[in-house]
Amino acid sequence: MEPLTDVREVLRRVGVVDATTPIAVLREWRTEVVRASVLLSYALGIYSLDATILERARSSGAPDVLTTLVDELPALLATGWVSGGWSLSPDASASVAAAAEFDVETVASRLELHGELVTSDLDDPAVVLDLLDRVNEQCTVLVALKDELTRQLARIQGMVLERYTTGDASVDDWLS
Repeated sequence: MEPLTDVREVLRRVGVVDATTPIAVLREWRTEVVRASVLLSYALGIYSLDATILERARSSGAPDVLTTLVDELPALLATGWVSGGWSLSPDASASVAAAAEFDVETVASRLELHGELVTSDLDDPAVVLDLLDRVNEQCTVLVALKDELTRQLARIQGMVLERYTTGDASVDDWLS
């Protein structure tokens, strides 16, 4: 299953945040949104590196693009990885738990387009250009979803803070 499916499901499930949403539900939603943000950050990092590799393949004049890419891989890994920042949450435990749940290999195995890139003929300019266009489109979608998660997390956090301010929520509730 693509991470995008997971993220869209979280955004659908979280729904409307307002004064009637119980504090326990807000906390649960916050954790889900943070988890989705971590997942998206990994996916964005992987696709960003894929785009860098495809750009290099597209501009390569080498007779064997794949061999050249393998030789350049350490430098590409050092400069091509774009991290989306793993967490936007003040709840560090949610970020740490999500980061422990996901790793680059696990997320990469769920990215269909990344899997296609890995098995493609990067010596074929048409294949490279098609993949590059689709990877860039995917990155655009990921960034838009990350922005939506950021807005939703801000709404949730704002409502949680309001509950603390009004006394409708207590740190003691969270600790018990």
